Amino acid sequence: MKRTSFDRSSGKDSHRAGFFAIGARQLITLALAIFLLGCATTVLVVRAYNRNREAKSATAKANSVASAPTTALRPVQSGLSGPIQLVQFAVYDVAIYPQQVTVSAGKVGIQIEDFSGGTAGLVLEQVVGLSHTQVSAVAREGKFMRGRQNLQLVAGTYEVYAAERPRIRATLIVTK
Repeated sequence: MKRTSFDRSSGKDSHRAGFFAIGARQLITLALAIFLLGCATTVLVVRAYNRNREAKSATAKANSVASAPTTALRPVQSGLSGPIQLVQFAVYDVAIYPQQVTVSAGKVGIQIEDFSGGTAGLVLEQVVGLSHTQVSAVAREGKFMRGRQNLQLVAGTYEVYAAERPRIRATLIVTK
């Protein structure tokens, strides 16, 4: 059934057409949909802007961690042959898992996965008695949650911690 309205000037019924055929409820629904679409677009733009800003901040932190001084232990060149033992650490806000890992001396690949949402990477220190000597840093790769560093490690005890949370530590034991 079509809606009709009475045209007072001509005294005839006329059919509403086009935009004016929309009822009040439909007009309010359309306005609400346009408003919600605008809000969703604003949220997405702000979120993308903040992610870009966080990525730049994380990259700057990673560069500062990666440029940390290293001692006698150097990263392994990719041209060297032989097996590499892989150790994977998961970084959380309150802990690093696994808490303790044992590997043999030699080539060790340290891989990190950041579930804390913002660490620049892990710092690796060798523990000799009461002294801690920084060996290397494993930085996240850009905006990604993961990072990896291959090292030639000698026997000893090492501690791993997130650059932003030095109190949260895990232990890496290297045996002969």
